[in-house]
Amino acid sequence: RGRSTLEFQLDRLKSLTILDMSNNNFGGGIPYQLPPNLQQLNLANDNFNGAAPYSISLMTSLKYLNISHNQLQNQLSDMFGQLSSLSTLDSSFNSLSGDLPTSFSSLSSMTSMYLQNNQFTGSINVLSNLPLENLNVENNQFNGWDSEQLKSINLHKDGNSWHPRVLRSR
Repeated sequence: RGRSTLEFQLDRLKSLTILDMSNNNFGGGIPYQLPPNLQQLNLANDNFNGAAPYSISLMTSLKYLNISHNQLQNQLSDMFGQLSSLSTLDSSFNSLSGDLPTSFSSLSSMTSMYLQNNQFTGSINVLSNLPLENLNVENNQFNGWDSEQLKSINLHKDGNSWHPRVLRSR
């Protein structure tokens, strides 16, 4: 009962720029209606399940998003197109699956991305033109990439099914 009340009130917190609700035992889904003007959102280690809410796509000032160490499932929806300020994304240690969303290519400020220990598939080519400095894609089901740009960053890639012709560095 209290949880659903909290959901409806969070989006009313229009002045809130930092929300850290990490390391709780909330369970259930991530609240759908989140404060729209957040710059930092930390929902790590909260026992959340289900999918990441599409309302994150409306947080155009968001710079830091951490949804790691939960039980999130399904494919990440294509909700990142307007998040050009986002510089750090951590969705590691969940059960997220499918190909990376094409809107990842719009993350023009992204410097650190942590996708390890999920069930992502396909190529990571959608990340090739981002200004990444740190990328961890370990322990997924990725199979390839063609980009020279990704070879010069701090890249952790073990535990995938890379095509031999694609990866020869590190």
